[in-house]
Amino acid sequence: MGKDKLMNFTALYNIGKFSWNDALINAKNFFNSLGIQANLVFYQEVLPLEKQEFDDGIREVSISELENIIESSKNIRGISLVFQKEDSPRWDLNFHYYFDILYPEQNYLIIEYSDEFKSINDSNFLLNVVNDISKSSYISYGFSCQLPYHGVKSYSYIDSQTSFVPVFSYENTNLWTTEVPSYLNDGIAPRRYLEGMLRLVYRYNFIVQKHLNRIIQGIKLQDWIHSDSSHGFLTQLANGLWCWEVEQENLEKVNQACYQADLLISYKVPSPERKKRKLP
Repeated sequence: MGKDKLMNFTALYNIGKFSWNDALINAKNFFNSLGIQANLVFYQEVLPLEKQEFDDGIREVSISELENIIESSKNIRGISLVFQKEDSPRWDLNFHYYFDILYPEQNYLIIEYSDEFKSINDSNFLLNVVNDISKSSYISYGFSCQLPYHGVKSYSYIDSQTSFVPVFSYENTNLWTTEVPSYLNDGIAPRRYLEGMLRLVYRYNFIVQKHLNRIIQGIKLQDWIHSDSSHGFLTQLANGLWCWEVEQENLEKVNQACYQADLLISYKVPSPERKKRKLP
């Protein structure tokens, strides 16, 4: 059997001063950086409540039509640029931005690309994409990880800002569901990631100074990261955003340390292994 494909998944939350035009420009740049042209384009229309039960408001359009809609209408709550190969069971590339005018706190940006286009280990590519976005916005929090490629059209359409599938065995995705504004909680949620907490520590974590000032083992997180190479390293991006990168083999120990420092939202204490009973 061959190796399962993986989808590189990046989520950015609470993006300030980011217009629909900014989103479209960054989406185009993302596809251009891969040398690929989007072959599916969508936007989501804001509909009256009485129509939402039968219509999700998602419309397929061309790039030029989307440009005109962005220029002439404020009646938008999401846009997606997508590439899907003919033989693919799901989308291979996706740049999706969502902003709900009814719940302004409910905004996020999702980027997905299968590992055949770029490996998640290509940090230069990922950091360049996120840095370009942060140049025209203020990102409060985000992360990047890998998820199974198969199963769904796109992770950005499964309660995008809430959950999808757990990345780690010690991850409780339900704890994140109540943390982020969504239709599930009428846009009212704690949003502790704005006060320096993390969903979990992933391969790449997009954080700001509030995160770096949190205390772990008696010192600031920023100093703790610098204190040991196994804690990862920091790269400064635009507009106060940092990328905290942690090698895959160190993630479990780093998550344990951050959980003990009360920095994590979705950490699930692993169940102790049951001892096997010997038959008499």
